[in-house]
Amino acid sequence: MESNLGWFVLYVKSRWENKVHDALQEMSVEVFFPKVKIVKRWSDRKKSTLKPLFPLYVFVNLKSSLDFYKALSINGA
Repeated sequence: MESNLGWFVLYVKSRWENKVHDALQEMSVEVFFPKVKIVKRWSDRKKSTLKPLFPLYVFVNLKSSLDFYKALSINGA
């Protein structure tokens, strides 16, 4: 009997957003992690990078209480 708990915000360590996102996907937990493209400009070049839209946060859709404990057991969360 699966019950959907809904969407939760998972607070993560600074700059660990990508690692936590990848680990949650490996555990088959639905994750929402929006990124924005930032262009940094120097005098001689430009570089584009992807930065988290909401730093320090990853959104998870939890189906059961087991997913809740999986999400909290990840290193960096």
